[in-house]
Amino acid sequence: MPQQNEKFLLQQWMKLWQDIDALYTSFLKRWRLSPHAYLILERLHRGPTRSAEPTELAVLLHVTRQLVTFILNDLEERGLILRRESARDRRRRSIALSKKGRSLAKEVCDEMDALELKTLHALSEQERTELLERSQRYCDMLRSSLNAQKGQDG
Repeated sequence: MPQQNEKFLLQQWMKLWQDIDALYTSFLKRWRLSPHAYLILERLHRGPTRSAEPTELAVLLHVTRQLVTFILNDLEERGLILRRESARDRRRRSIALSKKGRSLAKEVCDEMDALELKTLHALSEQERTELLERSQRYCDMLRSSLNAQKGQDG
């Protein structure tokens, strides 16, 4: 592929990535949530235990523990979460949704689900299948490339 085409391809890919991120960010503004804050609420709302430690949330989001603490501070100030002593280790904190947080998490998760399903159902079944398969293939290939790069760097 000529270098000019590669540059165009990368520009288009980056623009698509940024556009999708901007759409989700714009959608979540109604609730004053960032995408990371949404993912925390979604995990606490739908997760198997309905609570989590900050370290677990940092791993889930692929961000630093400090960023999670910053987000949790905001959610706590808004009355959406509760920090409790962990039942397993008194030095640790467990994060759970407050009553207000449960209500907001249900609302935003339900609306996000409806938006995504409406969008996906605008595609044919074949298009949805292809989108998922190709997206998964790209993810797998990117993971493989990154793992190979780690092997060369390490």
